[in-house]
Amino acid sequence: MRQRMDDPEVRRVCLPSLPPRFTNVLAPALKPSPFLNQHEEEVLGGIFGFTAE
Repeated sequence: MRQRMDDPEVRRVCLPSLPPRFTNVLAPALKPSPFLNQHEEEVLGGIFGFTAE
């Protein structure tokens, strides 16, 4: 009922997972949350069209 995840800041974290599971179905892989402003350039530049200035 627990799933381990490697986080770049905290190292290895043990998180709860959902207990009911179907046979032959793998639990979804957990990913660490993004860092603060990690996708800022992608969002502001790609979606909103802002330049680096």
